[in-house]
Amino acid sequence: MMEKTRNASEEDLKHGMLLDIVLSWTFEDVLNENLYNDKVHKIPETFKSTTDYKNSFIPLLCEETHSDLSSSLYGVSRAPFCEIERVEGSKEMKLPKSRQQFKQFHHIIWLKSTTESNRVETGDGNYEPGSGDLIAITTIRPRSLNDLNTLKSPYHIAYVNGSKNGSSDRITVLSSKSMEMDIEHDSRRNNTQKLYAVFLMNMITNVRIWKALNTQSNGDHLSIIEEVLQPGLNCGENCKMCMSGSNSQVSFITKDIIRSQNLNESQEDAVSSCVGMINCSHSSTKLIWGPPGTGKTKTVACLLFSLLKLKTRTLTCAPTNTAVLQVATRLRSLVMDSLEHDSYGLGDIVLFGNGKRMKIDSYPGLQDIFLDYRVKNLMKCFAEWKHNFKSMIELLRDPKEQYFLEIFQKDFAMKKNSTIAYAYHACKRQGLVMKFEVFVQTAWRDITKLYQLDEKDRKECLLTTEQFVKQKVEKLRMSGLKFLIQTMYTNLVQLFENPRDKIFSKMGYKSFDDFAMKNTLGSTYCSYKQNKGKDKYDDSVTFEDYVKRAKKDIIELYQSIMTMEQFVKKRFGELREKLKFLLHTLYTHMPKSFISVNNMLQALDLLKSLEISLSKAKFKKIVDDCEEECIPSCFGPSSLERNECLCILSSLFNSISLPEFQAKDQVEKFCLSNASLILCTASNSIKLYTEGLRHVQFLVIDEAAQLKECESTIPLQLPGLCHCILIGDERQLPALVKSKIADKCEFGRSMFERLLILGYKRHMLNVQYRMHPSISLFPSKEFYDGKLTDAFIVREERYNKRFLEGKMYAPYSFINIAKGKEQFHRGHSLKNMIEVAVISKILESLKQEFMKTKKKVSIGIISPYNAQVYEIQEKVKQYTFASDTEFSVSVRSVDGFQGGEEDIVIMSTVRSNDCGKVGFLANRQRTNVAITRARYCLWIIGNANTLMDSHSIWRNVVIDAKIRDCFHNADEDKKLAGAIEDVLLELDLLEESDSLFKKLSLGGKTEKSTTSSSSRIMKPRW
Repeated sequence: MMEKTRNASEEDLKHGMLLDIVLSWTFEDVLNENLYNDKVHKIPETFKSTTDYKNSFIPLLCEETHSDLSSSLYGVSRAPFCEIERVEGSKEMKLPKSRQQFKQFHHIIWLKSTTESNRVETGDGNYEPGSGDLIAITTIRPRSLNDLNTLKSPYHIAYVNGSKNGSSDRITVLSSKSMEMDIEHDSRRNNTQKLYAVFLMNMITNVRIWKALNTQSNGDHLSIIEEVLQPGLNCGENCKMCMSGSNSQVSFITKDIIRSQNLNESQEDAVSSCVGMINCSHSSTKLIWGPPGTGKTKTVACLLFSLLKLKTRTLTCAPTNTAVLQVATRLRSLVMDSLEHDSYGLGDIVLFGNGKRMKIDSYPGLQDIFLDYRVKNLMKCFAEWKHNFKSMIELLRDPKEQYFLEIFQKDFAMKKNSTIAYAYHACKRQGLVMKFEVFVQTAWRDITKLYQLDEKDRKECLLTTEQFVKQKVEKLRMSGLKFLIQTMYTNLVQLFENPRDKIFSKMGYKSFDDFAMKNTLGSTYCSYKQNKGKDKYDDSVTFEDYVKRAKKDIIELYQSIMTMEQFVKKRFGELREKLKFLLHTLYTHMPKSFISVNNMLQALDLLKSLEISLSKAKFKKIVDDCEEECIPSCFGPSSLERNECLCILSSLFNSISLPEFQAKDQVEKFCLSNASLILCTASNSIKLYTEGLRHVQFLVIDEAAQLKECESTIPLQLPGLCHCILIGDERQLPALVKSKIADKCEFGRSMFERLLILGYKRHMLNVQYRMHPSISLFPSKEFYDGKLTDAFIVREERYNKRFLEGKMYAPYSFINIAKGKEQFHRGHSLKNMIEVAVISKILESLKQEFMKTKKKVSIGIISPYNAQVYEIQEKVKQYTFASDTEFSVSVRSVDGFQGGEEDIVIMSTVRSNDCGKVGFLANRQRTNVAITRARYCLWIIGNANTLMDSHSIWRNVVIDAKIRDCFHNADEDKKLAGAIEDVLLELDLLEESDSLFKKLSLGGKTEKSTTSSSSRIMKPRW
């Protein structure tokens, strides 16, 4: 039984932050449909002030958030989740006085690492909570709504304000109560108790909208909004005063871009009038109307390119990442085509957002303008550029010196207890004057001689040396005398007899004392043992061990030390790659005003040329009948190429002046402040309020009719903003609003629509380049007052493509399925299995035709109902899952297809009933989107009688198809007729089976009647 419900208080709305309010809701509050019913009102068309304007959205924002959360709770059984490892202490936050009625606790949560095997076991247990996510914390995996509020696990939601960082599984969350109050207490009582974080919704956009609506902006920051609320004489038209004295530079640049991009007249006018606003102080806002297929993205890209050329700092926003990425891709392509020097100039453009959600890696080239990549590369560049430039300059000046320095460093880079390093330094202390490389070569020869002895002689030699050294060290320790190598000769002669000398003579020594004097290891072993043992003789390292270690050290050293040729080629190649990265990073990611590119490109060309010369050069020459290594002429002082490269690199080293940033946020701020064009979602534009950022002059909002008016207040309040251009089409889908209450109150209305209501004029892009004329005819007449015309390209004969034989499969047709049956899927969305079968059969025919012709084709299947989308996906998954890019099939909802286009579009209307009910299928905007996605063929599948009886837009669709002779019955095609009959039989059998099951369950029928029913089910219907 649900507890007594309450209504939201005025105090909550007045003083609370949205997050405080949401976290304060009880389980019963969330399920209370009327929580905000008496607080919300329809958004008016006029307002007393900007404060009044912004306040009108606040209750509706709470209602929309409430509705979204409520919907998420009802669907919690399908929600992503992850397991929590542990929860650390809950700390209560100190809130300001205005928020004293709320409580907020800060928690640190450690997520449990999920292995692949766990994921198979736990289903979708690999959810990673992200910033802004609202999660439910539960002790059980919720299978239903009631599992979120039990005695063992009371309702507890939290807001993720710090997501996983790198490899860490740590996140931070905020909630309205301490964990000790329920979950953590329960976990301590039961060690086997598990904790889960269950995703409910992401609140980050709503939190940002709330912040924008509650910002106490001064008058300067509200100039655009104030003008919108009190429209002047121009109302979106070109300012005649400023147009008459237009700037010649603006005009020249715009005309040059228009000419190069082959814009049509309506596109030209749109770009020219918008760019002309730069020097206008009278007109602040313009509307561009972009119906389907009219080249809206191309027009926006040309407009932005013009503003870039004029160095006008501009922010471009859109409601979704997809829309932003489309503009960014087109803009980058346009800019790259115009650049004279590789990617020099892209540093003036920056795109930012959540790279993971944007799937930025799926968009080739956008990394060059994406903020996260830019910051990462610039930070590396700032840290390394001086060292790498200096290293290359030193290598070019004297490669031989660098080679010997490398060898010297290799010596001292060896471990301090390295045997061969110790032996060398011991010899140096004894007065030996020898380079390290010569010493190593000598030691290697000595070791080789020793290992050339047979095993018996070698052991005798090693043992003899060991015995002598032990005796010698003991005597030196007892007498306290300093070890002198000269003493070694006398004692050796006294200690050993002549027969032993025969062993050493085999190695080329006259006697043992000659070995002890001349053998590099024999002469240093005594010193080694003397220093090694402090209190007594150290037996841990014998002379044999000493020799083996020295041998191993030398082998490792030779493996690490290269010849001069190897060193120079390797070092030059490594440094060239590093300089290539550094220079490319600088001229790609730094703003043009900071970097001159000419010397950089010349340096890269010379380095490449030098590398080619070096690969062919010879480092060896014969001197006095001996082969020696030397520096080739291409790298020598007389090489013009080398000298020029050295000169340019030195000049760059001295002239490049880069900011000395070390922190990531400093580099981010630098990039955002110095970019001319900035692209992000409207929600993400809140980042541009960072203190110290250079002001934005122009705001361009693409897909403006899909952006909630309240969300547009985020970018519209940016300081310094002078002009705003809204581009969209209010006759396509609006912003998504989940709350029916909020929707009725016009919460989903866009600023674009508001301005139209206020009488603003809009500039229409009136030539469409997508649809075959047969497809565009109805939407142009029905939605665009016949003003949408067809471009020449779509009227050409080659655009008249046929993919299947028969009039039914002409560029435009309505395929009537009179026997269709609509059904509820799991009690919610609708499906129509007859239409699914027909679509599957058409797709099968298309595939067969493709196998014959091998002509590339893309097919889109659209339905307004998610259940139908699911059923179609299941039926045709052999095509959708295939990796064949020549025959691609995409199945999506109408909402999912906005902005998309395919060669062929098949639309399933689903509705099939005797009373003409079509539900939200009647929505004109949704219909417009659905029937304007196809290039060559649009085939609409539906029940004509149901659609006619609906007295909606669909009645007009059917009538138009009949008048134009584009109306066909599905059973005219034998294949489709057979598919329909098969499904009807299957559905009838299922219905009869269900009916029989119900009768058997009731138990009120005789065995005889049951038998006769069973017989009737089994009888085939041919």
